Amino acid sequence: HEKFETLAKQQSYGKYYLNGKRGKILDSTGRELAHDIDIYKVIIDPKRFYKLKNRNKIIKELKAVKPFSIRNFEVKLKDNYLRNKRYIKIINKIDEGQKNKIDRILSKYKIRSNEIYFERSTERKYFSYEELGPIIGFMGAFSREEKRRVGAYGIERYYDKYLKRNKIEKNGYYTNFRNLLLPSNKKINDFLEKDGNNVQLTIDYYIQYILDDEIQKQFKKVTPKSAVGIIMDPSNGKILALSSYPRAKKYSIFK
Repeated sequence: HEKFETLAKQQSYGKYYLNGKRGKILDSTGRELAHDIDIYKVIIDPKRFYKLKNRNKIIKELKAVKPFSIRNFEVKLKDNYLRNKRYIKIINKIDEGQKNKIDRILSKYKIRSNEIYFERSTERKYFSYEELGPIIGFMGAFSREEKRRVGAYGIERYYDKYLKRNKIEKNGYYTNFRNLLLPSNKKINDFLEKDGNNVQLTIDYYIQYILDDEIQKQFKKVTPKSAVGIIMDPSNGKILALSSYPRAKKYSIFK
């Protein structure tokens, strides 16, 4: 028993890493001004997918979820199958809703052996960026040193270290195929402990919207060189809204 347990650990046991989501940026009421969403790539394993009798029907239904085009797909699929290749990316980006639709297709055709699978990553989403962009900021380029995208402007930059996602090292058993982690090793709190910290601002979105709108109206009416407005709570000094005009339509790390 100990002999086989030792062999199993040597062949299928090792480290894996969990990458969380970047922390959210919230207004004073808890409205999400910036947050990460899950996005996915759709991958085909040619060695397994080529053997499916209904592969053409499956591809047709996948295209109905999100159209894609691969030149000479059948030729490429067969060639990769004959060369024992295990990876063809067919769709570069889908959201959670589209993934759920594809999951139903996989269930319909009883695809359970990773003939088609997903690669997960995240994307930053912003709420009402026209009004909040100068405050929230944006994400910059990928840092090779930190192996992640870093905040480049505004709150995203100032609180970058606090917001950044965590990378957690775990130990667990893998399958022999593509180092897939066995489901029994996943814990309920894995996704909680690896997410970044949230930042809640004193900004109130509705007050911010009113101030921003009024600043723009007065700017066009009086035509000054620039205009700045700040609304504070006199009882505690909290900044409820701040705006300036004119501003660049698109914020860039090169400006």
